Amino acid sequence: ETGLNAYYLRPFNYRFYRTLQSPVAKRLYEILGVKFWRAEERGWDHACYRYSDLCQLLPLKRQTFLSKAQEKLAPGHEELEAARFLAGVEWLPCRKNDWVVRYWPGPQAIQEIEEAKRRLETAAYIRGFASYLAEELGDPGSYAFYEKLARAARRNAALEDLMYRVLSEVKDDFRRGRVWRSKGAAFTDRLKRACLERELPLF
Repeated sequence: ETGLNAYYLRPFNYRFYRTLQSPVAKRLYEILGVKFWRAEERGWDHACYRYSDLCQLLPLKRQTFLSKAQEKLAPGHEELEAARFLAGVEWLPCRKNDWVVRYWPGPQAIQEIEEAKRRLETAAYIRGFASYLAEELGDPGSYAFYEKLARAARRNAALEDLMYRVLSEVKDDFRRGRVWRSKGAAFTDRLKRACLERELPLF
């Protein structure tokens, strides 16, 4: 699963979006955030659109002359460049009455991509750790709780280490027949006691 599939992880800064004045700038920001993300995944330093496609996406009335096409997009381009979302724009001939518009991401766009990557990495960690706990403890019904534990572990390396230690102890005790109830319940109780002993907040 990628950040694009998990929609909430896609590069988007609502506060920044609200600062934009031009409707063209706002719409370009929406579509270029995803486009820059895809370009970065492929190792490209820019993103591009056919002018004819942009006209459908924005939407804008399609122009037949380059100067007029540039004039209509200029307010959006200039605002996004001033806001450092775009580092540059280039128009290249494509076919009659159509062009390829190349966009280079500015510092704002690059920062948003990095933030989206961190959110994606965190989400993957949480899903992976929660699934691991549920499987090792034979307790898939408590997945939501283990997801909560995984979020806490992501924020605190000491807590993560303690979880692995307690899990190992519970599994060993279970093999030796020392766990009289579910492994999940034993793990939760022992983890809470261990956190109290170490004055380590669980949540």
